Amino acid sequence: MTRLTRNVMYNVVGQGLVLVLSLIAVRFIFRRLGNDVFGIIFFNITLTAVLTRVLELGASSTIVREVSSAFESERAYVRDLVRTASFLYW
Repeated sequence: MTRLTRNVMYNVVGQGLVLVLSLIAVRFIFRRLGNDVFGIIFFNITLTAVLTRVLELGASSTIVREVSSAFESERAYVRDLVRTASFLYW
C-alpha cells in the first residue's frame, strides 16, 4: 500500500468517525434537552458556520499558499504570518 493510499484511508476513517460521533451527539442533545433547546443550538451552529465561511474571505487559502511558498526562504515572514493567522482564528 502506498503512502498516499494509506493517508487517504486514514482520512476517510477519521471523517467517518467524526460523522458517527456527531450523530450520537445530536441524538443525545435532542433527547436530553428537548426540541426548543435543540433548535436554538442548531441555529447557533448554523449561523456560526455560515458567518465563518462568509467572513473568512479566502484567508486560509492565502495563508497556506504564502507559508508553503516562503517556508524555506523567509522564516521571519512565515512566523509573522502564522502569528497573524492564529490571532484571526483563535
